[in-house]
Amino acid sequence: MTKINKNDNNSDQTLNFPDTGDIKLKDAAIMWNPPKESGRQIAGYAGQIKVTTLPQDNTTYIRLLRCTSGACWTEWREEVNKDKLLSYLVNVILELITYEKFNFDEVDKALSVIPEYRDIRDNNLRNIM
Repeated sequence: MTKINKNDNNSDQTLNFPDTGDIKLKDAAIMWNPPKESGRQIAGYAGQIKVTTLPQDNTTYIRLLRCTSGACWTEWREEVNKDKLLSYLVNVILELITYEKFNFDEVDKALSVIPEYRDIRDNNLRNIM
């Protein structure tokens, strides 16, 4: 469930997005660029993860963070089964850690704005990872 967008070349810069507060899982747009350690640096701003809601004009975020998941996908936004939606989230977590080579703390920090994520994390997700 990853979409790759157009390339930018700002690999050593840090993106500063406004604080969004809590974001419901159904509304959580997860965007990132792989870290340099992944061996597949495909865009600028390497190693950045951002969770936000889909902005009215999402081209700014998507232009800077090329890999997207979560609410960026219609299937995610329209899912009514909470367990299935949580399974989508766990798949994204596994992708970020195993394929993209983010460390758990980076993923945890980014996803902590999602209350449903905090619930599963507090129920020993960290021990599994």
